[in-house]
Amino acid sequence: MSAKALREISLFAGNNAKGQPVMETLLVQETAQNEYQLQKSPAFVRGLASGDVIRVEDQRGSHTLLKRAGNLCIRVFARHGLSDIVERLVPALEKLGARWISKTNACWCSVFM
Repeated sequence: MSAKALREISLFAGNNAKGQPVMETLLVQETAQNEYQLQKSPAFVRGLASGDVIRVEDQRGSHTLLKRAGNLCIRVFARHGLSDIVERLVPALEKLGARWISKTNACWCSVFM
């Protein structure tokens, strides 16, 4: 049996200041009907990390964690001085086997334990 193709799903990440739902699009591999393994850690959906398996409960993006992969998602947001934070934080996390992904005003990291 061959592996299923990667696809994108949308999960509920919270509400914005106006109370409207915010969705995050995540790259996943389907493992069963409505069950997916995350290919990367989310930036905004809390409590999940790369490799976790989830079940999507409805079209509003609610989900249930089925299996933890043993990874940790650390999110760091900064308006200013992000490069200073990264310079101090990344070397220590890389010693743990971290994979670092950086964005413009936010950065996050998946630590593989």
